Amino acid sequence: MATNYSIRIDFDREQENPQRVFIAMAMYIEGFNALQESFMQGFGKGIEFDTSLEKTREGSCIADIAIKVKDIIRGVRLESLYDCIYEGIKKEISTSEKIDSETDVKTFIKNVYSASGANSPQDKLFTCHGDADPINIADALNKIYKANSELSKNDKVQFGRGDDLTDISETFSCPRNGSQIFSNTVEDFPAKEILIVRRPSYVKGLQWDFERTHGKNKKITAAMLNSCSE
Repeated sequence: MATNYSIRIDFDREQENPQRVFIAMAMYIEGFNALQESFMQGFGKGIEFDTSLEKTREGSCIADIAIKVKDIIRGVRLESLYDCIYEGIKKEISTSEKIDSETDVKTFIKNVYSASGANSPQDKLFTCHGDADPINIADALNKIYKANSELSKNDKVQFGRGDDLTDISETFSCPRNGSQIFSNTVEDFPAKEILIVRRPSYVKGLQWDFERTHGKNKKITAAMLNSCSE
């Protein structure tokens, strides 16, 4: 059994640059496909997520996208779990405002998964909760934001299924992609502790494995800086 989602662009017929509608539609499909796939793969990398164009409809510009999703490791179909992810995304994308920090992205992820965990019996098939890659989520949201930027102020966009469509929030934005939001920084940690080296690495940029001599969290993995004070 396949499921689907729909995107509708109610476009301003008096606006010049008619190609904007089709450029934006392609970008919306790319963004929403990536967003939903990232959430589903948060339950395991063995999840297969395929999409195809089911049909286009009369009236404005409407694309119905068919989806097939299956866990190729456990051998189970996951349409009901996807449906809950879809509902969570639909709710969040209609109310979200500016997403431009690590906290913003993680809050978006948490809210979508909260909807799926509360409503899906399929969730019990997994030993862990969904753990989507926040960088991939931010990349997908950035694509949706760029699609918004292709349209005029009088064009309206909706996301949903069939005739049950909801406006994408007019205040939604995600101006930076994942690598820009989740930039790697080196922070000073003012503490001294004796560590036992368990696995060194002399290749620049790779991490070492250590073991603490006390405390609850015994194992530590960290990159070594070239300049270390004695």
